[in-house]
Amino acid sequence: MTPHLITIIGGLDVDLIMTTPRLPNPGESLPATQYTETLGGKGANSAIATYRSCHSNHPSSPSDDSITINVKLIGTVGSDHHGPKFITKLAANGIDTSGILTIPNTPTSICVVIIETPTKENRCLFFPGATAAWKPSSFLTPLQLGGGVCSSSSGSSGNQLPDLIIAQMELTTPVVETIIETAGKAAIPFCLNAAPAPSPPGIADHLYRYLTHLIVNEHEAAAIISNNNNNQQVNKHTWKTIAQKLLNKGVKNVVITLGKQGAFYANNQESGRCPAYDCKRLLLTGRKKNRDTFTGAYCSEYLRQQTASNNDGRNWDIRSAVVRGNKAAAMTVMRGVGAQEGIPWADEIDGFDAPLLV
Repeated sequence: MTPHLITIIGGLDVDLIMTTPRLPNPGESLPATQYTETLGGKGANSAIATYRSCHSNHPSSPSDDSITINVKLIGTVGSDHHGPKFITKLAANGIDTSGILTIPNTPTSICVVIIETPTKENRCLFFPGATAAWKPSSFLTPLQLGGGVCSSSSGSSGNQLPDLIIAQMELTTPVVETIIETAGKAAIPFCLNAAPAPSPPGIADHLYRYLTHLIVNEHEAAAIISNNNNNQQVNKHTWKTIAQKLLNKGVKNVVITLGKQGAFYANNQESGRCPAYDCKRLLLTGRKKNRDTFTGAYCSEYLRQQTASNNDGRNWDIRSAVVRGNKAAAMTVMRGVGAQEGIPWADEIDGFDAPLLV
């Protein structure tokens, strides 16, 4: 049986993470209390999270079953010393790296992350570097979306179209719009993790009908449904209304991530909130990539269900996918050891047990 394929299209960047008791004032220099350099980017993080959430770290684990899901990453790195590090690490994590291009005379993307110790809030400054090389013309046909599979773990090759595509907003809006339209016209299920928040007005309204899944946080959800004269308040009284507005745009499944309040989900069959887990061992660097981990676990569970039930996506247990995403994200936050190292495997997610923040 041909393995199923999830393709991630997104950024690969080097995270330069510094922690500080407070942000410096204008003109002021402060010493950081900690510095960490890790490989990250929402594309790379999501790829590892997707692969790990549907593969066991121990082959004899009950998590393994007859459904095989390969994961391919479409992205770019620069011709600097960082590029080969990404290829090596991703391949070692089971990711098909044949869709990663090296852009000559260009640096790999860099993200500087400043984390305030008291609040655990982070601020990011991003230099796109090689990520900016993508143009709308790069994604005009289904095969350009990364349909050809050449698994780094198995060495197989072919022209298999993805069973699901995951993308983020690290690429420019015109590029993301082209990816969505090409996938939609080819009837390829699509998940948009709308982070970083798109600049107003976001993606074109007619493209939302091509989104099988839209994952947003509260700020992104408000930005999508609001206009310059009417900013939508996002709270427990408006979650359902906001989700319905997104469904009305044509999205099939909506998930609004809510931080400590968990996540609100909705489709045309059901809606509800899944509480978050109590991450008492919260460490600073875990917060930056828990959304990527959530997306990977949620999407792999969706494809697993679709493969098992052989349906068209309208009848599936969205709540269980959100719960699995919450578990994976909580584990990543609790570990807090860099952009990718703390992402859990399927058997670890299955065994996760922590109290809920009701």
